Amino acid sequence: MPAQISPGPLGLDSAIPRSRVDFGTLARVATPQPTLLAQVKKPAQIEPQSGNPRHVNDFFNDLYPTLKKLAEELAIHEDFILALSSYESGWYNAHNRGLNNPFGMTQGGGNNLKFASAKAAADAWHRTFGNQVRGVKTIDAFVKGLLSPPRVYNTVNPQWGAKVKAQYASVVKRKAIWLAEKEKRT
Repeated sequence: MPAQISPGPLGLDSAIPRSRVDFGTLARVATPQPTLLAQVKKPAQIEPQSGNPRHVNDFFNDLYPTLKKLAEELAIHEDFILALSSYESGWYNAHNRGLNNPFGMTQGGGNNLKFASAKAAADAWHRTFGNQVRGVKTIDAFVKGLLSPPRVYNTVNPQWGAKVKAQYASVVKRKAIWLAEKEKRT
């Protein structure tokens, strides 16, 4: 006996035999379902970071007095030395911190040197490079002095000067945040 054909859930002109319609599937298809995007919860709003990252504050907390004194001895702006140090030491990362080497100094491009203290490293840097940058008034003159004989600071990376200058802009911004936060704590 042929299957009974009657108007079904697919409409009046449906020619699908009633016995073959899966009403569960039909109901899921016919009923609007929320999209997957609607089912995904939105992430909580992240507050914008108003302060410096911890490693940046640690850099300033650990090195600012020493590097400020070095800049004063050379009659240059402290931000020049801070920019060089933060760039060369990766914001005084664990490796350079363990070596007490805030300038990432090496012996002729070899492994980083180890110093007894950050002050000892600053004194060595002063003896080695200080006369080349003494009294400079701009970051451009500071970089030019370090890239000039008798001791060229970096002979490997042709972008070194531009990167130190970019780091200078970051230091100016981050030092202001650090000083403001320090002021609030006192």
